[in-house]
Amino acid sequence: MTPLIQKRQPEGIPTGGQFAGTEHSEPNITLARLAVNPAYVRGRLRAYGLNGRLSVDQTEELIDVLNAGLDFSDRSIEEAADRILHRDRGYGASDARTVTVLEQELREAGRIEEANALARVAAASPMDYPNEAESTFATEEELAELASRLLPDGIETPVPVSDPRLQSGQVFDKVIDEDGTVFHRRRPGVFAGTPYAMRIQASRPLSEDERNQFASLVGYTYASTIRGESLGDAHPDTPYSFIVAADMTKTRRDDLGQGLDEFETNLPENLQEGTRIRTTNRTGPIGTQAVEGFHDPDLTFEIYYDDIFDPGV
Repeated sequence: MTPLIQKRQPEGIPTGGQFAGTEHSEPNITLARLAVNPAYVRGRLRAYGLNGRLSVDQTEELIDVLNAGLDFSDRSIEEAADRILHRDRGYGASDARTVTVLEQELREAGRIEEANALARVAAASPMDYPNEAESTFATEEELAELASRLLPDGIETPVPVSDPRLQSGQVFDKVIDEDGTVFHRRRPGVFAGTPYAMRIQASRPLSEDERNQFASLVGYTYASTIRGESLGDAHPDTPYSFIVAADMTKTRRDDLGQGLDEFETNLPENLQEGTRIRTTNRTGPIGTQAVEGFHDPDLTFEIYYDDIFDPGV
């Protein structure tokens, strides 16, 4: 007699129950499209000596080209930069590096006007100025007139920190530092995004002590509102201004926008009045302040961020 073998059914799970014979849908997974970090591209351009040679729009175009081809190699970055420069400037990446080196050498030698003139000529498009480019010789008046037409306006085109206008305290909406980072002035309709750095420009020149005092009050206000990592050291870029690292991705607040609003609201008062007066002697004598205020109603300032949210764009 052949024994009948019956399949064992685990206790507690009825045959043909709710888990029997069911169909399972395939998982629906969508992978995010790869995109290069803009800060990485700017860093590589800086390493190639091309920082300052490409405009903001040209750099954004280069990033779009890299993302479209999904090739983020150094070779791809340099080839894309070379094509854009040839098209818009009439020279390639190699010549652009030469200009960068020459401009730096001129500045180190104290020949600022010549360095600025070189930068302006390098930024000109031969397609925009065909007549001026045809002539090898020009009078000083003609060169001055051409230079004035080539000066960045600080609205569409960022103004380099080396620009004499910026060095003398003029305020612009867009400023570009020596590393190629663009800072945008906080103004109606333009708000901070998630910045990594801030630029503060005062209404008058600051001594070294005043700059450190100002930076300390910025740091104090930042710590009490943004509640993130401590700000970096203040690096002056003009007699009127300085830049501080401020990685706002590391805030401990859930509402960074509200924190930024508080920061911008509290800073003017803290600049004038200083930090809170001590009521205990834990960190210093009672009645003293960690940082004194300026008590100068004529001292005002502008805030710039390296990342913005512009609803109008």
